[in-house]
Amino acid sequence: MIELNLLRNRLTRFYQRRLLIRTMIVYLTGLLFILCIVGIDYLANRMQILGVQRDIARLHKNIAGEQGTAVSRLKTYQAQMDALEGTLTFCLNEKRGRVVLARRMTAVARAMPDGMWLTRISVGQETQTAPQEGAVVGEKPPLLILEGNVAPGVNERTALAAFTENLTRNAADQFEKVTLIWTERKTVLSGTRKESMLVFKMECRLKGSDIHGHPAGTT
Repeated sequence: MIELNLLRNRLTRFYQRRLLIRTMIVYLTGLLFILCIVGIDYLANRMQILGVQRDIARLHKNIAGEQGTAVSRLKTYQAQMDALEGTLTFCLNEKRGRVVLARRMTAVARAMPDGMWLTRISVGQETQTAPQEGAVVGEKPPLLILEGNVAPGVNERTALAAFTENLTRNAADQFEKVTLIWTERKTVLSGTRKESMLVFKMECRLKGSDIHGHPAGTT
């Protein structure tokens, strides 16, 4: 009876030991399986992350290149716009400051009597005088300066008076004031003989509202 009990106890311990070993094997196998799954998932995620990082780096590189090109183009366009703006400003200033002479030249030609011709036409500014105390100083209109000759044999006084009167009366819409500045007699050679000729200078003050080609009452 004692031997049977000893054998039974040994057999029980053997079964327990074998069950423990099997349980540990199953546990270790499951643990290894879980570790394999986690490792594979980690590697897959790691590879995916590396791929995304490479794509992001490539996009950053492309964006940097495109930004450099865009900035270069913007600088070029800015330089062109600055040049165009300068040209446009110059043109506008020239347009505002120019004096339109087409109608005035027509008026001068119509007012000029026979036996008189012009040698020089220019635009100038009236000399500014020192203003009196309390007076308001404003910009004076420009002057149309006429220099010419009266032909020999023509009544000089009559010709100059007719020219001045025609400009004052018939070209009143173009000129505010007509002034004979000076006259001078010169001797010129006509063929083989010398003749005396009168040289004159006249200033015509332009209408203040019509200096730049915009008549009064129009836009």
